[in-house]
Amino acid sequence: MILVKQEATNNENSSCIYLIDKKSKSKDFDPQFSHSIAGIIAGTKKFDYLRLSNSFVFFVFDDQKPEELRVIGSRIHDMICADCEAILISGKSKNSCFLAEGIALTNYQFLKYLSKPKKHTLTEIILSDEVEKEKIDELNDTIKAVFWARDAVNTPVSDLNALQLAEAVVKLGEEANFQVQVLEKTQIESLKMGGLLAVNKGSIDPPTFTIAEYKHKKAINKKPIVLVGKG
Repeated sequence: MILVKQEATNNENSSCIYLIDKKSKSKDFDPQFSHSIAGIIAGTKKFDYLRLSNSFVFFVFDDQKPEELRVIGSRIHDMICADCEAILISGKSKNSCFLAEGIALTNYQFLKYLSKPKKHTLTEIILSDEVEKEKIDELNDTIKAVFWARDAVNTPVSDLNALQLAEAVVKLGEEANFQVQVLEKTQIESLKMGGLLAVNKGSIDPPTFTIAEYKHKKAINKKPIVLVGKG
């Protein structure tokens, strides 16, 4: 699992990302970076990089939409994943979290069934001390949740049937502090959930219907958000 943090460990193979805004000045950086930074400050580029002897240095225009920064983060990951152990993001704004998210989610791998798995070397994304700790905690929770969901999707039914998935969600609810209710076949039949019962006829395992519910103690909205998914 990749970790977003604020304290770097001693990794020999690391790269760096500079978030550049319109107020940035080329003279504040190493002279060898001046050409790349000048293009970003001038608005002619949104992304640039330099390949050094054993690392990359990336320059990213700060004033971009969150999804644009996530996509750039994904591109950066693909360029460094061969041998990079850590990447440092230099920037005060919350946009560094969007970059980190794109990098981290692209780092996902499902290697459970490979006899000779080749793991990505990237294990850490280091953010500035000026980024709020709450933002970093939220980002790590998001990454963990996405990886959990991807693992569940990628695991075949022979190793994760409906009952096992329901049990896994119950366990996750205990860890993450949300309520889980699992409806079994008799309850599903009493609710006349014909579509689910019809699909389940093709399975040797009984059906389940899992409801995960989270109620924030300080919620300010009266209308709940409901997400419905068919597995």
